[in-house]
Amino acid sequence: MAKKKKPFIKKIKTKKNYYIYDVSTNNILRVDKIVWELIDFVHEFSRDEILNRWKGKYEINNIKKALNNIYIYIEKENLFSTHLPREIKFSFSEDEIIRMLNTSLKQLTLETTQQCNLRCFYCVYSGKFPLERSHTSKFMDLKIAKHAIDYYLAHSQENDRPTITFYGGEPLLNFPLIEECVKYAQKNSKKKIYFGITTNGTLLNEKMIKFLIDNDIGLTISLDGPKEIHDRYRRTIFGNGTFDLILSNIEKIRNISSEYFSSHGGFNSVISPPFNLKKLKKFFDSLAESYPHSYLKISFVKREESVLFKHKFKSNDLHNQLQKLKLAFKSNLIKEEPNKSPFLRALFESDILKIYKRGIFDTLRDFYPPNGICIPGLRKLFVNVYGNFYICERLDNFHAIGNISKGLDYEKILNLINNYSSLCKEVCLDCWLIRLCDLCFVSVISGKKFSMEKKRKKCEYQKKRFENTIKFCLELLEENPEALDYLKNSIII
Repeated sequence: MAKKKKPFIKKIKTKKNYYIYDVSTNNILRVDKIVWELIDFVHEFSRDEILNRWKGKYEINNIKKALNNIYIYIEKENLFSTHLPREIKFSFSEDEIIRMLNTSLKQLTLETTQQCNLRCFYCVYSGKFPLERSHTSKFMDLKIAKHAIDYYLAHSQENDRPTITFYGGEPLLNFPLIEECVKYAQKNSKKKIYFGITTNGTLLNEKMIKFLIDNDIGLTISLDGPKEIHDRYRRTIFGNGTFDLILSNIEKIRNISSEYFSSHGGFNSVISPPFNLKKLKKFFDSLAESYPHSYLKISFVKREESVLFKHKFKSNDLHNQLQKLKLAFKSNLIKEEPNKSPFLRALFESDILKIYKRGIFDTLRDFYPPNGICIPGLRKLFVNVYGNFYICERLDNFHAIGNISKGLDYEKILNLINNYSSLCKEVCLDCWLIRLCDLCFVSVISGKKFSMEKKRKKCEYQKKRFENTIKFCLELLEENPEALDYLKNSIII
C-alpha cells in the first residue's frame, strides 16, 4: 500500500520554541516538541501506529494530547493539509491582461541616453559584462519621447497616479529632453503626473535643481558610502573620484530648498567588495540626520556573469558582517527603537515586512500563480533610446515587448508569462515557499532566455533567505511581542 502524503509545511526551530509554517493557510504556529516531531507522520500512519512508535520516547498521555490537537487543527482549521497545487497559472486571464495593458499602465521610464559621464567599475554597462550592452553615445530623440508619453497617457486612463521617470546612462546628460518631456506630459495629461529621476548626482547645477523643485520631481542620487568607499569604484571617465562633487551638489540643493531633498529625495547605494558594512552604517545613519525623511535603497553589486571581484574578497566575509548587523537590528527592535538606523532598516526591513504583512488563507488553490512576476509592461514600461519597449530597465537587453510605432506586443507578453510559468511547474508545485517567493523574470534570465539552472540556484537561495527571515521574526517576537507593531502602517513595495 502506497504511503500517504506528508503535510505541506515547513518546520522551524528557534532556541526557545518549535514552530510550523503551514503553507496551505500561510499561518505560523508555535507547537510543543511532540507535535513538531509527529506532524510529518499524521497522514502516513494511523493513531495507534503513532502511539506504538513513540510510546518509548514520550509519555503515552502526552502523545495522545498532541495527536488530539493535531487532528483538531486538521479538521477545524484546515491546517496541515497534504494538498498541493496542480498547476502554476497566472492570476489573470489573457483578456484581463490585455485590458489592463490597454487602460492601467502604472509607470513610464524613459532612457534619456545610453551615455554616462562616469565609468563605475561594477556597472553592468561597463563592458565587463558580456551579456549586457556597453555605454554608447546614443541620446533619445524628443520625437521618440513624445510618442512614448502619448502611448503611456492613452493607456493609463484608469491609473490614478500616473508616473514618468527618467533613467540612463546618466539622464541629466540629456537635460533639455527631460525639460521638454515634463512640459509635454503636464500639458497633455488631465491628471497630475508624478515624476522621478535616478542620477549619479555629478551634473546637478542650480538650473536643474530649481527645475526639479518647481516640478515636484522625485530625486534618487547614487551614493555608495563615505569618500574612501564611494570613490573606489564610482569614478569619472578620467578616473577621478566623485564623492566630493556629489556632496557639494547635495548641499546646493539644501541651500536652494532645505525641505526639498528630505521630502522628495533619497539615495541608492550599491554595496561592493571589499565589504565594510560597519563603516557604511555609520555614514548613512549620520547622513540621515541631515536629511531625516529621505529614503535609502540598498543593492549588492551584480557579480554574476562577470569576473569583476573574483579574487577580491572571502566568500564568508559579507555573510559574517550581515549577521553582526542583523543582531544589532534585532536588539534595536526588541528595545522598540526601529528608527535609529536607516541603514539597518534598508538592509533588513523589506524581507521582514513580507512576513509581517502576509495574508492568512483558508486553503491553497489548485492553480497557483508565479507570484513574483509582474505583467510585463504594466507595472513599468521601460522605453529605450530607440523607442523599444521592455519589461523594466533591468531587462533592457532581453526581448523587447513592443515599440512606439506598434505599441505593446500582447502575444510576446503572454508568451513570456506562459514560458515563465512552465519553468516554475518543474520546481514550484511542491515548494514550501510557493506563497512567499518573490522571484521575478530578472532572476532567471541568462542572456536572452530563461535558465532552469539559474532558476534552481535562485530557488535555493530564496528558501534559505525566507527561512532565516521567519526565524528572525519569531526570535524577535519571543523577546518582545510588540517589536514589529511599528510596521502596521507600512506598505510592501
